[in-house]
Amino acid sequence: MQGQGQSRQHTSSWSSQPRPRRTLNRRRLFGETLVVTAAGLFVAACQSAPASPTAAPSSAATAVPAPTTIAAPTNAPPPTVPASSAQLKVMPTAPASAGAPKSGGTLTMAQKADVANFDPFYLVQNNAFIYQSLYDSLILYDEKMNPLPRLAESWDLAKDGKSIQLKLRKGVSFHSGREVESSDVAYSISYVQDPKHGSQIIDLFAPVTKVETPDKYTVVLQFNRAYPAVFDMLNFLCVLDKDGAANLKAKPAGTGPFTFESWEPGNQVVLVKNKNYWDSGKPYLDRLVLRAISDASSLVTSVRSGDVDLIWNFQLSQYVDLQKDPNLQVSPGLIGSSYYDMTFNVTRDPVSDKLVRQAINYATDREQFVKNVLYGVSQPTDIPFPTYSIAYSKELDQRYSYDLDKAKALLKQAGKTNVSFAAIASSQIQTESVTLAQIVQASLKQIGVNMTVQNLESARYLDLDHHSDFQMMMHTFGRSNTDPDTLLRGAIVWRAKDNVSKFSSPEYTQLVDEAGSTVDPDRRKLLYQKIAEIMLDQSWTITVAAAPSPYAYTKKLQGFAYDRQGYPLPAGMWLAGA
Repeated sequence: MQGQGQSRQHTSSWSSQPRPRRTLNRRRLFGETLVVTAAGLFVAACQSAPASPTAAPSSAATAVPAPTTIAAPTNAPPPTVPASSAQLKVMPTAPASAGAPKSGGTLTMAQKADVANFDPFYLVQNNAFIYQSLYDSLILYDEKMNPLPRLAESWDLAKDGKSIQLKLRKGVSFHSGREVESSDVAYSISYVQDPKHGSQIIDLFAPVTKVETPDKYTVVLQFNRAYPAVFDMLNFLCVLDKDGAANLKAKPAGTGPFTFESWEPGNQVVLVKNKNYWDSGKPYLDRLVLRAISDASSLVTSVRSGDVDLIWNFQLSQYVDLQKDPNLQVSPGLIGSSYYDMTFNVTRDPVSDKLVRQAINYATDREQFVKNVLYGVSQPTDIPFPTYSIAYSKELDQRYSYDLDKAKALLKQAGKTNVSFAAIASSQIQTESVTLAQIVQASLKQIGVNMTVQNLESARYLDLDHHSDFQMMMHTFGRSNTDPDTLLRGAIVWRAKDNVSKFSSPEYTQLVDEAGSTVDPDRRKLLYQKIAEIMLDQSWTITVAAAPSPYAYTKKLQGFAYDRQGYPLPAGMWLAGA
């Protein structure tokens, strides 16, 4: 997923309902040392919020067991539950007749491209199915961004946020048969920190300065600063078998619910049930088959015909029709994971003038884009934070309402006449972004601005992108669904240093650094509001709307769920009638 800072993602990721305000409940993790232990794991990581912090979800709303509740520190505020959380609900309601999970059967999935490799730290969109199939991370998030145990059974976070002690789950075996040890966690961290492996999340691991392994099941991480985004790192930290990770380009080395059977590059990957999986009773399925179907029409036809059971990230133009198919369930994917944006090289005229960039911001008809291009499966927004983020501000969101009069006045204030510039896009990478460019182009034409749209083949687009060789670029970024520090230090358009826009601001840099090393949640929220104000004022990148990555799957598939990255969680899936 390249523009995620994951480094340069140009992909897709959702409901035009009113957006409720929501407090990110990881605030409960700071302010005092936290020790967390739980016996179960909530796999439906993005379902709608329970009515209270201790209440199990209604059986009508989920097909999986209720999540294990992790108690907050005694001095912590109760979680804020939004008036409506429908937009966060990603698991469809299972039919009442589905009954208890059944073992057996083969789930065939399909996507537009084959997997790139089996490296869990190489985050590209076409690898999404392998992450939670072949590997396990140390923790997973629940729907309110609370960390839940995975391979890490418990943790002890220092009061100053500069270290964390992890206790590993005992008796977990790699696919090789060897037990997971603390040294494997240390190896996995060193692996992702090594630039030669090309991980797009290397920045997440940059604060780790020392890894101690005092015993077989204990890991202590030391950081170079207070690190409130540490649980993002743990969420991404899939544990590698240090003795088997020599060639992750061709062969995995994990602990996941499925093991590797075969790979026909360009065609399909076959995985089989891990009979020694640590999570007792799972997985339910015997086999997973992941096919690559590059043709968009053929991809949709495959799920309609029953040739495959699940497809992902198909064209949104087909979303509405698939919703009408009585044999299928359709999900828009994780709302708030990635966003459509437009970014500028601020060293190039005429977009070097922030008044011109602000004018373009006002001339962006987000509502039209969401309604006509995204089929209402998303939300327009001005800021890169979903409503459940600690950085979200209702007061700042949608400041740039569509207003051509204001846009024209800003150009006049800037003393700009006969304004002309080019925007690069690539329909091979993101079809909707090309249409967004055309919408903006038509609006600007009404106020005398000539914006040309260059629809480039992917290699040329990426080359210009990587070298910041553009005036304006149609783009997508990710990581918004994580801690704001992860977004601001990783996404190429928002990084304070070395961003693709060549934007630089001492104030912005200082605020990003301070917010990312502050453990007090109220202070962090204030700092992120100041950061958002700079984003809106400078407009070096214009956030437009959340980018859907939809799923469509047979109604026979039960227990469908995905994690906070939108990656499928196949361990809990099963086929009715299997």
